[in-house]
Amino acid sequence: MITTERDGLLADILEHPEDDTPRLILADWLEEHGESERAAFIRYWLQHPRKTLRDIVAGKESWWDPAGDDRLRYELVVPDGCTHASWRRGFVAEVSISMALWLELGPSLVQQHPIEAVQINGREPREQDHEFYWYCYIAGQSRAWDEPRDLLEPIFRCLQHGVVREDVGERFAFYTSVEMAKSDLSEACLRYAREMKPAG
Repeated sequence: MITTERDGLLADILEHPEDDTPRLILADWLEEHGESERAAFIRYWLQHPRKTLRDIVAGKESWWDPAGDDRLRYELVVPDGCTHASWRRGFVAEVSISMALWLELGPSLVQQHPIEAVQINGREPREQDHEFYWYCYIAGQSRAWDEPRDLLEPIFRCLQHGVVREDVGERFAFYTSVEMAKSDLSEACLRYAREMKPAG
């Protein structure tokens, strides 16, 4: 449910991710409500789509004060909980994050940014007989879920493009390439987050 004017402006951006107009409208609203740094950040990316964060620092943009609030600057670059983020047109487009934190923070992040891709830290598909697969223990089994290449069941259930096979207490999703496996995991993470309500 939209509860504030800001929520409504963000929702418009999420519904029209290719349109710059909702982003500029939000930038105007942010400046009018005391968030001039965030407003300038959005406008900068829209005016200079090929620039990088390094360009911002090197160019000494007036709103990017090197003596300013480190936490504010960090949150503009890397959302809380993420280890890396790529920005496009003023908003986060790709993130790297642990699986546990994505389960916790993902539903909130996808309501604030039109995220296009998610990379789960430390997760790479396994290989067997020239196929690649994700692996998941079924809930209730005694072994832990957090071995380096396993998926949590809520994420595994959101996979859509793998060939799923099951064994006693185990579930697999097979793919013909690493790229397909990683792409399906990214889509599954986004699907999970968009279907869940943010905590709190």
